[in-house]
Amino acid sequence: MKRLLQFSLLITSVIGVIFSCAKEEPTPEAIKYTLTVTAGDGGNVSNAGGSYAAGSEVTITATPNSEYVFSGWSNGSTDNPIKITINSNQTLIANFIKRKYALNITIEGEGTVTEEIISSGKDYDSGTVVRLTAIPKDGWAFAGWSGNIESIENPIELTVNNPILLNVLFETPNLQAVYKSSLNPFLTNSIGASTDNLNLNQHDKVLATHFSYWYDEKQLSEFNEWSAGRSYLTKDFNNDGYTDLFVSFMSSEQEYVPFKLFLYDTDSNTFKENSNLITNNIGQPFNRKSMSGDLNGDGILDIVAVSHPERNDMEFSFFDIILSNGINSWEQINIETRSRFIEGDGSGYYHGFSIGDVDQDNDIDIVMGMWHNVSEGITTYLNDGFGSFTSIRGIKLNESENREIESMSFTQELIDLNGDKCLDLIFWGKGDIVIKKGNCDGTFGPYYQQLPINYGMDYKGIDLDMDGDLDLVVLVDDYTDNQLIYIYENQSTLEAFRFIERTVLKAPKFGIGYISFLDLNSDGLLDISPSGPFIGYDDLNLKDGEINPYYPNSPFILSKGGFSFEVINYPILTPLEKIEFSADKELTWIASYPMIEEDASQPYDEGKRRGTIFNWKIYYSYSPFGDSIEPWVNSKSFDKNKVEELTDINGKTIFKLKLDDLANNGIYLRISSVDEYGIESNLSYMIQLQLKE
Repeated sequence: MKRLLQFSLLITSVIGVIFSCAKEEPTPEAIKYTLTVTAGDGGNVSNAGGSYAAGSEVTITATPNSEYVFSGWSNGSTDNPIKITINSNQTLIANFIKRKYALNITIEGEGTVTEEIISSGKDYDSGTVVRLTAIPKDGWAFAGWSGNIESIENPIELTVNNPILLNVLFETPNLQAVYKSSLNPFLTNSIGASTDNLNLNQHDKVLATHFSYWYDEKQLSEFNEWSAGRSYLTKDFNNDGYTDLFVSFMSSEQEYVPFKLFLYDTDSNTFKENSNLITNNIGQPFNRKSMSGDLNGDGILDIVAVSHPERNDMEFSFFDIILSNGINSWEQINIETRSRFIEGDGSGYYHGFSIGDVDQDNDIDIVMGMWHNVSEGITTYLNDGFGSFTSIRGIKLNESENREIESMSFTQELIDLNGDKCLDLIFWGKGDIVIKKGNCDGTFGPYYQQLPINYGMDYKGIDLDMDGDLDLVVLVDDYTDNQLIYIYENQSTLEAFRFIERTVLKAPKFGIGYISFLDLNSDGLLDISPSGPFIGYDDLNLKDGEINPYYPNSPFILSKGGFSFEVINYPILTPLEKIEFSADKELTWIASYPMIEEDASQPYDEGKRRGTIFNWKIYYSYSPFGDSIEPWVNSKSFDKNKVEELTDINGKTIFKLKLDDLANNGIYLRISSVDEYGIESNLSYMIQLQLKE
């Protein structure tokens, strides 16, 4: 029994063992993943990867080649070395980039540098070949490279494998001032009255030169003992936008003196005589007055000119018009000739005239002064709109016994003085000045009023007190050393003239019997200037530096607003001479500050100068120019303290100005000055800076 029990237990154990072994599973193989590691351009990696059991850690190092730097792994990490935990198939790329070096360029002088790849101051990949080209500004020259590279070659090529600092130098070459064309004859910023009133707008600019700039008096005629300019009209006669000049002459009357016409020439940037454009240009022997206006309605200015016999043995007066036939074509036409040696029809003596639309038909009529022919008196010539005229008696007498006073005149003007839109006639002849009321039909009177003034030479109507009517300015020459200017406030009504004397100005002689109103100093107020050239002196060689400080006075009368004016002596400075340029970029010129009194017997006294200069202007362009209005012209102002002045005992002053950025080869320059009154002078003669050979 005991053995049986033992055997049963043995069997049970064996069976237990057998069943136990049948339930045990086999151990699986370990999981592995693939890691692929590569290096981009510019380096290598320490491990190319392989098959790794899951959970393994692999360390990889990226090593850049020379001139490269490691920039990161493709998985976004920038660790180096990097430790990778293997839990999936992975691809890893090590990225490398070229080293970058700065290329910095500084510039001395005026110019630029072009680079083949990107603009200066950026970083370049190491090994980049850069082509640098130095381009000087006009008037400058390339002088060389300095810094990390020393060279005078241009262009240069360099390989960027280190930070590079370069300096490029541009220099102004050895320049000289070369004369190109004459000075501009007009004050730079003088502006004429903007009005259709022909009484005011005969002069667009002030003629700020001596007559010798335009013509030689000795060459005006062959047989006259003397000839001189009488009327100067500064207007745009050929509609090209530039102010031109027409001149008529008086003389000793041995022969006629042809008119002269000077037009601005854009090719030479100066004025050229074009008197040949006037056909039948015989001129006149003794011109008294000329005025301009469009007589035939073609949009081009025509001219009215009157001559009278000055010598007692001369007989005829001439009434001529210079009528346009189209752009740059005029013809002198005689309207009437009068004799003072006869009586009745055809007799007479012209002296002055005026123009304006006296019959309100939108054309320009002419009212002719008369002396000698008392029965006819002042005559009106009514225009048909095309430059043909019909004459009528101009004056309606108030009192027949006053015929000489009411109808005879030496000087006269047309001005609407009572605000009725009809031009009134103001004139001087026999006795005091007369004002006759216009009737809008070419006649004047019978109503008239007199001003207690004799020797009236010129008359201007201008609204000085801004009350809507025209105040009256009268130039009087009593044939002493001075002239008087009477300024009246207009208080007239439609029924009667009334003038209140506000100011009487005493001024040195203008040298001509007519005045103009222009804004001389850019303050918006109209000033008074002579209607002719500066008295000056005839110095045609402005390149020699030989000057005369005793420059005759051509006074201006500046408006202070309302009826207040100030007489000033002018010019402040003589024309600029001997403009030169030195190697140290210094512009020099010579002029003189004239004294108030032009007594050459007295030593020069700086304390008696007419005025001072406040600043200077340089007008410049890389194209020739004659006028500041040309659109390609620029200007730069310099305070007077920037301009050195050296004056000798004879009144000659040398001016020196450092040009710096304007000291460029090929640049054209003109110089002007602005004085203490705000008046800007005319432009100097033009120079060009050129390389010395």
